[in-house]
Amino acid sequence: MLITALLGCQLATLAPASDSRPARTAGDDLVWLADSVVDLWPHPERWRWSWGEGICAYGLLRAGQVSGDAGYGDYVARFLDAHIDAQGELDQLLLYPDRIAPGIATLGMLQLSGDARYAAVCDRLAEWLMFDAPRAREGGWLHFPVVDLQYVDTLFMTTVFLAGYGRYLGRDDYVEEALRQHQLLAGNLYSESAALYWHGWDQNGLLSPWATPWRHHNDAFWGRGNGWAVAALARVLEIASPSLPEHEPARRRLESCLERLFDLQDSASGHWWTVVDRPDGPLNYTETTATALIVEAAILAARAGLAPAPDREQLRLGIGAIRARLFADDQGRARVVGASIGTNPSGYWGYVAIPTWPDRKWGVGASLLLLAEVAEAER
Repeated sequence: MLITALLGCQLATLAPASDSRPARTAGDDLVWLADSVVDLWPHPERWRWSWGEGICAYGLLRAGQVSGDAGYGDYVARFLDAHIDAQGELDQLLLYPDRIAPGIATLGMLQLSGDARYAAVCDRLAEWLMFDAPRAREGGWLHFPVVDLQYVDTLFMTTVFLAGYGRYLGRDDYVEEALRQHQLLAGNLYSESAALYWHGWDQNGLLSPWATPWRHHNDAFWGRGNGWAVAALARVLEIASPSLPEHEPARRRLESCLERLFDLQDSASGHWWTVVDRPDGPLNYTETTATALIVEAAILAARAGLAPAPDREQLRLGIGAIRARLFADDQGRARVVGASIGTNPSGYWGYVAIPTWPDRKWGVGASLLLLAEVAEAER
């Protein structure tokens, strides 16, 4: 009730200031964007089994849940079924955590359909995470199977699925491992002094150009990476039992990080910067995916009682910022602009050199997830 009241009717009907259309609800924009995905990419069978496609599919399933349109689930099933055979075998080697991300949508389709093939894939993904995924010495998952590197985006690509599947099965060990991974990776990637997450960690500091033996992490705070972290942690904490010893430290970290992030929100645009704590840095730019993930994480955390709700005006600005990045093409389809392309850990100049590009599937998916939360509150 608190977060619904904060959003309110005024927020729900917010239209971008530059848009001449009549005031629209977030539900209108959710359906517009989801329909546009289906029209823009008519062959989801050609999608790769990878993280960007997995996030977009997850966003479409949330659009279907909120709008009641079963067609979005049918579309996602076409993506999944291109990689899953009649016996429930997946056509992928699970070499690294990014290949777990489509498991979030696989779990969603299992919940919708009860199809045993999806259960078989979810079992395989969960067992790989529990027993076969490459790990650092302290037990945290690695980003690659052959080098001792940890990435912050791993948190969303893995733990959202594992905790969700643990809840679905009643497997407390899956949920507990998801939360434990947040603690383990935060030990290397979270800066207590900055209340922000680094992007990458190199155990020996010798295998990557962005680390040294005396500074194992990269030296700039990536906006989208912080979005992945808080959006994942809000989901996992909502599922995990508060009695777990890792729960309260993780909850405090989520609260601190969200508070810090909202201190860094650009008050003019409502967005967050790609180097999140350098708003005045040369060539720095605001990034769509980061904004959608951070605002959605704040809504989820407040709704679950995990962190105080941000200021109403900041929420309004953040939601409006995402809706302002939906542009109609010459066929009337919604196109999402302002999401940076795939990004590796680096320093300041490495991040600001990464270009944005329209219709990145992770930017589209994150925008769908935020619009679904706001549309659900409207109702």
